[in-house]
Amino acid sequence: MYDVHQPFIAEFAKQSPESLHKVFLLAVCSQNQKFHKLPLIMTKLLYEGEAPELNTRQVRAIEELWHRREEIYERLRVNWHSWLVPWTEDILEYLISLPSIGMVKGGFICQMVFGTAGCLDTHNQVMYSFEHTILRTDCTLGTLRSRIREYIQVCERIGSATLWNTWCTYIAAQYPRYFENAEQVSELHVRLCLI
Repeated sequence: MYDVHQPFIAEFAKQSPESLHKVFLLAVCSQNQKFHKLPLIMTKLLYEGEAPELNTRQVRAIEELWHRREEIYERLRVNWHSWLVPWTEDILEYLISLPSIGMVKGGFICQMVFGTAGCLDTHNQVMYSFEHTILRTDCTLGTLRSRIREYIQVCERIGSATLWNTWCTYIAAQYPRYFENAEQVSELHVRLCLI
């Protein structure tokens, strides 16, 4: 699943600032939402200009990310051909500085765009054991950088592909009414970027 869908999303994100923004949109819209509801939420937001399911903070963040899309694209573009892990820390620190992108969603964006890190959301927190304080970003810069390193180490220990595939399997099992299998959950990530 990951080996098929993540590279597609990464290539899509590279196409333009607008394409990359769709990946960010997926990350922000997925905060505290059931995954199977995202197609409706994102469609309403993009085509009707509003989605009542999103809170004010999310809506403002999406607007700011849209206005800064070219700056964000240029900042991330320089890392697309680098496979050195240390830059993941810099990228994650940058992403966390953006509105409504914390450690978890920053990790999710790294996972989708670069194939590094991962999304240690509430479901993965239950499945994997790690110190949850690493998710907090309200700290000094030195502590934040230490937490970013720890976060990335946890993701590397588990594996970005394993995080993705296990999460998709879990969601498919939790919501069989909406997904026949984990493959459909994984593919939905791609379809959401293409809305």
